[in-house]
Amino acid sequence: MTTEDLAARRQGGGSSGRLMLWVGLGLGIVAAVLVAVILSGSSDGEKLVAATRVAVVAKQDIPERTRITREMVEVKTYAVGDVDSDAYTTIGQVTNRVTASAVTAGEPIVPAFVSSTTGEGLTFSVSQGMRAVSIGVGEVVTAGGNISPDNRVDIVGVFRIPEGGDVNSIIQVMTGQRPLAPLTAPQDASVTFTILQNVRVLAVAQDLSPEARRPTGDSTQVGSSFDTSAANPRAATVTLEVTPQQAQIMAIADLHGTMRLSLRPFGEDDIVDVIPIVILLDN
Repeated sequence: MTTEDLAARRQGGGSSGRLMLWVGLGLGIVAAVLVAVILSGSSDGEKLVAATRVAVVAKQDIPERTRITREMVEVKTYAVGDVDSDAYTTIGQVTNRVTASAVTAGEPIVPAFVSSTTGEGLTFSVSQGMRAVSIGVGEVVTAGGNISPDNRVDIVGVFRIPEGGDVNSIIQVMTGQRPLAPLTAPQDASVTFTILQNVRVLAVAQDLSPEARRPTGDSTQVGSSFDTSAANPRAATVTLEVTPQQAQIMAIADLHGTMRLSLRPFGEDDIVDVIPIVILLDN
C-alpha cells in the first residue's frame, strides 16, 4: 500500500468518526428533551403550578340593602394570595342574601358584606321605608278567607261614636281629611269610612307572600298575584305593608274600631273618593 493510500484511508476514517460523534450528540439531545417532557407531564415531575381558588364577585355595583340575584354575580378564578380566603365560592351561597353594605363591581363577596341568612323571611319582604303591621282578623274581615299574600286591599274602618262626639275629628285623625261638614253625633252612632287604599298584603297567618318565599329570582317585582293557593280562611292575623305613619293609624283603628279588608282587582292601584257613612244607633 502506497503512502497516498494510507493518507486517504486515515482521512476517510476521520470524517466517519466526526459524523458518528455528531449523530451521537444529536441523539443525546433528543433523549434529553423526551425525558424532560415525560417528567413535566408526570405527577413526580418538578414542574410547579401556581395555586388558585375561585370566588364569587359582583358583576355590577350592588347597593346596600339589596337582595342578591344570580344575575348580579359571577365566579372568577384568582391566585390564592390575591383573594380573601373567606370569599364565597358558589353563586348559590349568595343568592337571596341581602347586602349589609354597598358592593362595587368586580369585588369578591365575603360574609361581612351580606346577611347571615338568605332572604326567605318576612323581614326581607318588606319594601325599603315601609313597615309590616299585623291585625287580628276573622273570615269576614278577609273577604271570606279569599285574600292571599301579595294581594292589594283597601282597609275599611267601623267606629262607634258616643252622643256628642265629633264625627269629623275621627275621620281626620285616620285619613288626614275632613270630608264632611261639621257633624256632631246627636246620639250614639257608627261611622264607616276607608282608612287606607291599595295596601299590599305581606302575609296571611304564617303564609308569606311568594316574593318572600321564593328561593331565587328578582326581588324588585312586587304586585298583586293571581295565585290563590295561599288563601287561608282560618287565619287569625293578616300582615300588611304600610308607611310608618300608617302604622300608627292602624294601631289606633285596631284598638278603637273594627277593620275590614276590601280586596282589589288585579292590577288596579287607583285611589278613589269614597264618602263616609254615618248611621245613628238605637239606644
